Amino acid sequence: MAKRKLKDKIEISIFWLGLFCLTYLIFGFILKSDLTKPIDSTIFYEVLRDSLTLTAYFLAPIAALILFSDWREQHASINNEKNSKDIVDIVTKIFPFINTYYLDIENDESFLNFRQKYFSLYFDLKGKKLTINPIDSMSKQFVEDIDKLEAIIFDNWSCFQQQYQFNKFYESVPEGSPSSEILKRSYGDKINEAGAKKSECLTNYLNMQKELKILHV
Repeated sequence: MAKRKLKDKIEISIFWLGLFCLTYLIFGFILKSDLTKPIDSTIFYEVLRDSLTLTAYFLAPIAALILFSDWREQHASINNEKNSKDIVDIVTKIFPFINTYYLDIENDESFLNFRQKYFSLYFDLKGKKLTINPIDSMSKQFVEDIDKLEAIIFDNWSCFQQQYQFNKFYESVPEGSPSSEILKRSYGDKINEAGAKKSECLTNYLNMQKELKILHV
């Protein structure tokens, strides 16, 4: 694809330079010649020489610009391929954290360790996203997909944290009184509500993960 783009740019440049040369030749000859007299080959030669000289003058910088632009795009594409692979790997590593059940966290120390690892991967993803060059529609879509994944990861954490905290409240309520049962039911409802939202986050994450593709050159 990169070779095709370069070929297209060269062909377009040759076309416009050729058109410029021909236009200059025609108008230059008309302006310098006396059209009431036979064609003067000397004037034609001078105009042709000037048109070719000007064309050659423009050709060198245009060619250099095309080659530099193509090299820069190719370099950006290679970087995108490597960095997008790293991002896909991070997304894969985050999934077990997204899929963790709140009752698997035994105590506050485990919760803090889990949070540290969770957000370490989250910020790795955010940082790596900045290395993607939005040079075409695919890379732009890739960045948009990562933005959506970041939002899902953050929302999932909010739900997970609510489940963990409300479960602590639930377990701290003493048994045996009607008010305790009401309070437990209230906390249970909040745990279930957060769980439903977390399940939605998990589904959305899996769908986005399937859509995420490495930006191959």
